Amino acid sequence: MTEPLAELKLLIDECSDEERAIIFEYLRDRVPQHPLEREWGVGSDVILSAISRSSDLTKRGVRGIIAEAIFEKNILPRLRDWKAAAFTGNPSYDFLIQSNIGKNVRYVFK
Repeated sequence: MTEPLAELKLLIDECSDEERAIIFEYLRDRVPQHPLEREWGVGSDVILSAISRSSDLTKRGVRGIIAEAIFEKNILPRLRDWKAAAFTGNPSYDFLIQSNIGKNVRYVFK
């Protein structure tokens, strides 16, 4: 970490919650939006607020797709010789992985 960055972090730690909120808004205007924010034309705070006020069924669905994303990002890269396999429709499983020799494994998150 560079010296100016370390110093900036220390200064932010000394700020009040209100001051950190102002800094957060300042940075939000300068950091590129997530592709979904651009696609939907709303910020992450609106998306999260909408999910927060949604039904339990919607929240469970969102938790499911988050679990899939975490699996793909954090677990799958550790599985030697396996990769995500594309599938279409609405199958009875959540994730399909394929080995280098062509064997498929289906996984259902619970």
